[in-house]
Order: sequence, then C-alpha cells, then structure tokens
Amino acid sequence: MPSKVFISCGQATHAEKEIAKNIRDWLKCKGYRSYAAIQTQSIQDLNTSIIGNLSSADYYIFIDFRREKISDCPEEYRGSLFTNQELAIAYLLNFERALFFRQSKVRLEGIAKYMASNAVEFNRLNQVVGIVQREFEKREDSDDWTTSYSRHLVAASIKCAGRFQYRDHTGKYDQYIWHIHIENRTLERVAFSTAARLYRIGNTSRLTASPDQCFLKWAGHQECYQITIPPREKAAFDAFAIQAQNPYGIVSLHSTNDFLPNGKREPILSRPGKYVLQYQILALDFPPLDFRVVLQLTAESTTTTAKLL
Repeated sequence: MPSKVFISCGQATHAEKEIAKNIRDWLKCKGYRSYAAIQTQSIQDLNTSIIGNLSSADYYIFIDFRREKISDCPEEYRGSLFTNQELAIAYLLNFERALFFRQSKVRLEGIAKYMASNAVEFNRLNQVVGIVQREFEKREDSDDWTTSYSRHLVAASIKCAGRFQYRDHTGKYDQYIWHIHIENRTLERVAFSTAARLYRIGNTSRLTASPDQCFLKWAGHQECYQITIPPREKAAFDAFAIQAQNPYGIVSLHSTNDFLPNGKREPILSRPGKYVLQYQILALDFPPLDFRVVLQLTAESTTTTAKLL
C-alpha cells in the first residue's frame, strides 16, 4: 500500500477547500494516498477521523491560513485554530517527514512557534498549490521521499519457507512453515521488543478470537518471541505451520503457548477451507500494526496458498 499524506489545512472557505482538493488530486497522480480533514463536530469524529488518519499517515503537510486580525496588532492575524490543534497531535505522533507552510503575517503561537518557525511563507492563496508541489518534489529529489516509505511497521510479504523438522519445548514436528516478513521503513527509529500474534480467525464474513493469541516465534531464532528490527531492515516470523505428514492440513502455531498440562501443540485449523487470519504486530514506540491473511487450505501442499490483504 502506498504512503499516506495527511494534509492539515483550514477549509473555511471555498478557496481553501479547492486548495486541499487540488493537493489531494496531485498527490494521487504521483501515487500517494492522502487525507485532508474537515472540521469535526464531536469527540467521536475527532477520534475516528482526525486522530485515526493522523496515526495511520506517513507524511504530514501543515498549511496555516490567516484568520481574524489581532486587535492589538492589526498587521497580524491569528492562524487556524483547527489546524494548530492537528499540529499538536502530529507532534505527539513523531512524524519524521513533514512540510510546513504559513500565510504571511500569521502570528506564531503555541506549539507552532517551535514546529513551524521555519515554514515556507506565501502571500496569496493562488500560490499555495504550486509552492507545496515544489517543496514536496524537492524532498523527493534530496531526501528520498517515495510512495514506499512508511513511519510504521509494514507487513511486506508472506510465503512458504519450506518443509522443516521443527523442534521446540513441546516436541518435534514435520511441517511446512509459512513466514510473514515485517519491514521497518523508518529512517531512525528502532522497533524494540517487536512481537507478533494471531488474535482473530474465521471466514470473510465473521472473525472470532484465535484459540492461541500468544506471541509467535521469529524465524531464524530458536524460541525467540520478541525481536529488535533496526531502521530500514526486516524480520520474518512463523505465521503458521502445516503438518507435512498425513493427514496434511492440520495447522498450528509456533507460540509461547504450550497448552499445559498436556505440553503439546493444539491445532488452530484441521480441515480444508478458506480462512481469514488477523495478525497484530506490537513494538515499542510504534502504533500496533493490524493486517489480515487469506489462507486457502487444501489437501495438498502444492495447492495451498496464502496472501496478504
């Protein structure tokens, strides 16, 4: 999925709405996803619309338009209160890649004094789109801004790693093991204590809690259930394992759960069918990553398939 750009700008007038629309359309043509917030009317809207989209965005564009004149200084204007509120939330979310723009004579107040002090200035509204395009493309040329960047952990791929004799604290198993690769596409942040779990399972219309929601093992490490992923690196975890010996098609997990007192693995699936598996990746200082896998489980290893949604 391409990178997402959050456009934080006032939309109090038709001209401001057109600016937001034109920037969105331009970013879409370049291959980015984008979101420009309109003023919300409730706490629920704030949570689901503003905070949710800010949390999931990768790039942040701040555009501060003039509002009312300041009575004790008629040559200065207030900035957009709504946009400055979004700026405060963006600060807490630690955006690595952001652009700041400010209309001339807008007084810097609050957090904008520190975050937007070096903002690119513009005078007229008809200048904004061209200035944003110019500055964004500068970053693409000099700082490697691309549609593949993410400030989040990313589920990049799923594949069968092959047939293995797998052994852990519950016993020895002959299995086909499927890996999911997780990428840290940030520039500087280390994903400490990264853990994976399968927490929901079902079909395309209904998911229920997984019978085993414990942390899953990271590939290439013996009984390792948390890992560190440096910036611009990746790691794979054992998403699920399918029994290789007859009867083929019994699916289990390599997790910390050994279902004591039996001390052996219990399957999560045991018959062919189409299943949806919902995973969650947790890491320090990163938002949780939720994603789904469609598993087409057949009676043969050669025809069983899995893909990321």
